[in-house]
Amino acid sequence: MQFPKAPEADVASGVIHVTINGQRKTLPTLKIGPFEDEFLPGQWEKLQASFEQDHENLADLFKLGTSTLLDIIVAYDTSGALGGREWLRANADHSELVQIGEAIYERHASPFMEAVRRIMGGVQGVMRQTTGLAVMGRVQSTNGASPTGDSTPDDSDAA
Repeated sequence: MQFPKAPEADVASGVIHVTINGQRKTLPTLKIGPFEDEFLPGQWEKLQASFEQDHENLADLFKLGTSTLLDIIVAYDTSGALGGREWLRANADHSELVQIGEAIYERHASPFMEAVRRIMGGVQGVMRQTTGLAVMGRVQSTNGASPTGDSTPDDSDAA
């Protein structure tokens, strides 16, 4: 899934701009320490618990999804810039909540995952080259002397 990139000015100033019910809001981004130490642990537990519950009907599941997304956004918004849970419930629609969630994801997880993909791609490329060279070296050393000095049989030895 590809999320829209944040404007460079927003990234440089450490904010996420969102529009809720026609009002532009500025959400400060969480820095790595609070994001990893305070935000992530509690949110993953809540999210996991919400999906482990039995749901009687689609309406309950939908409400749970909205409630969980609100919990995540409000927990992320440690500054209160978005007005809190009740303000969001009164003023935001579902697509706005999803856009805020995607903006948070894009700012934190997306760049990290892209970097991991690039790094892993580079490592895989080096491994392919190294493995290819090692295989070529083994293929070339099958006729004649081995690295230990022992001779391996070739067609001229078979009589």
